[in-house]
Amino acid sequence: MTPLPPRVRVKNGAYHYDCGRDETGKRRWKKLARISEGEHALYKALASVTRPAVRCLDDLFDKYLASETFRSRAPATQRDYAGYIRRTLRPWGGDCEPDGITQGDVAQLLQRRLEAGSPVVANREVACLSTVYNYGMRAGECQTNPCKGVRRNPQPPRTRYVDHAELEAAMVGASEEFKDFVAALYLTGLRQGEIRTLKKSQVTAERITLREPKTGKLVVVEISDRLRVHLMRAMSRTPESPYVFTNTQGGPWTVWAIQSQARRMTKTDWTLHDVRGKAETDSATGLGLLPLYKRARRITALS
Repeated sequence: MTPLPPRVRVKNGAYHYDCGRDETGKRRWKKLARISEGEHALYKALASVTRPAVRCLDDLFDKYLASETFRSRAPATQRDYAGYIRRTLRPWGGDCEPDGITQGDVAQLLQRRLEAGSPVVANREVACLSTVYNYGMRAGECQTNPCKGVRRNPQPPRTRYVDHAELEAAMVGASEEFKDFVAALYLTGLRQGEIRTLKKSQVTAERITLREPKTGKLVVVEISDRLRVHLMRAMSRTPESPYVFTNTQGGPWTVWAIQSQARRMTKTDWTLHDVRGKAETDSATGLGLLPLYKRARRITALS
């Protein structure tokens, strides 16, 4: 069960805020939101009844989580950031004044997490903290961002290249639905989330058109003959579904289902994420992905 913010309790299917006792000693409660309305409604209501001025980092976290800035992020990013704040950042510095946190404090957090064996997660936690501070500065709640200028933990890119034989062998026991899904990952170089939520309305005979969830930039993928086969086969399975790639029940693949299928498929030292690196490596001209996705230089020997 997710820990609740300080002084928040659940009563009768709703979140309530503990306002303390009145002059007679009776406990006072203020209803914040129904549980069914979700965490956003909770934090928005909490921000309206707690101190209007940010006095500690916990207040700034509450204000950020209730903001439209937070809500405008991709759902996966919202989920990750809420987790970083709850599990690491609140216990680390929630009681401190926002401008009381220094670059040294952030550097020490990174070092402790590095020594604990979580260097990459620590980088993401600090990226989240930096986002909160940027929001705080725009809202006039803090003056500086202590994350700026602090070197992140080393994060060497993956170098594992998956050859064709490995990928084909892994696909032998996969369902036809998942084979089409993985083929689309490889042939387009798109993210798993972009393929998972791809809709038929985004596909024409010549191209796929979508927007990157992180940047909002328009992405146009020209459809090859090989890709067209997998797209048409996937769309024909469930004509009534708005999604291209669906599971056996006709719904879009869930993140959990993809992870489950991938674990059964890749029982070696590579993951489904490495398929994107393979796509960039195998492309003669590159797919325009970040350099870290280039896993190897492919050279044809002179004849």
